[in-house]
Amino acid sequence: MSRTRWPTQRRQTSPETCPSNRWNGTRSRCTAAVLQAIHSIDRDPCREQWVPYTTTDGYTNCYRLTGDNRALVKGHLHEFATIGCKRFEDNEVKPLPAWIVDEHEEDFIYHTFASDPLVKGSEGENMVRILLGLLPKNRETWRKADDWHWIGSSNMVYSNFDLAEMHRSRSTRYAGGIFWHTNMTKPIGKWTGYYLSKAPLLCKYTVP
Repeated sequence: MSRTRWPTQRRQTSPETCPSNRWNGTRSRCTAAVLQAIHSIDRDPCREQWVPYTTTDGYTNCYRLTGDNRALVKGHLHEFATIGCKRFEDNEVKPLPAWIVDEHEEDFIYHTFASDPLVKGSEGENMVRILLGLLPKNRETWRKADDWHWIGSSNMVYSNFDLAEMHRSRSTRYAGGIFWHTNMTKPIGKWTGYYLSKAPLLCKYTVP
């Protein structure tokens, strides 16, 4: 099966500058996706500390990073991210590791969260940046996921969000999943779990 290649210039931004926003306090060049989220603050459908964004499939979603992934259990790598988002679950919402609908949502996530202190201060920043959960069985139109490095098993997999291009040629199959190489001569092995446990996880729920 052929794989979709990332374009050389992955992220095109508009000339408009983002206002300082409540999520990371920074000013950066905005895409339409980011502006849409910022301009929706007055009618914020999300809970406090969750960021709103409406995807092209018409659903309004809420996003939040969590930096405490101590739920990682040796031998149960495919479960830890789900456990990580479960801490926000109650009778009204059930957050899951963020699944990606298309490149517009990817762009929104990048510009909203890439400079977040949880990402910049992560011990695993140079390896992972942000953890996402991809649900390809439910998102058949999102083919770029085929070209990402997956870790885990079942229908929930995890991807290296920001550094996928850098690590594309350094992956190796290991224990039923794909784990990342560093510039060492051996796969990360046991260190994979360490870096994943240090990387912030992006959670997401859809507004009813």
